[in-house]
Amino acid sequence: MPIVNPPKPITLLGGLTSFGGAGNNYSMHAITEMTRRLRNGNGQTGLILANGGVATYQHVICLSYKPRRDGHPYPDCNPLPEYVTDVQVPAIEEKADGIATIEASYTPVTLRSRRHWLT
Repeated sequence: MPIVNPPKPITLLGGLTSFGGAGNNYSMHAITEMTRRLRNGNGQTGLILANGGVATYQHVICLSYKPRRDGHPYPDCNPLPEYVTDVQVPAIEEKADGIATIEASYTPVTLRSRRHWLT
């Protein structure tokens, strides 16, 4: 789907930057809005992507107004294991050694007094 002038909206609420910022429960609002649209017949399936923490958690929800094609019920509990043990994980270095680049971004904030601060 093209990002510029897509044939249908690519987002319901706009996410974090368009829905009031972190802590405003925008993911739950997206789930609610997607459910409403599917129940009203606007589409067959919906995909909701959400992150939490400091972009440390990723959540994905696929919703549909139709039952599964294979006739089996949807699981009523998480089918994934609590811990993944069959994937090799790189070791964590407790003390960094070597050259590094630290990148930072700043957001100018305008106060009512019209003074600018960097956050």
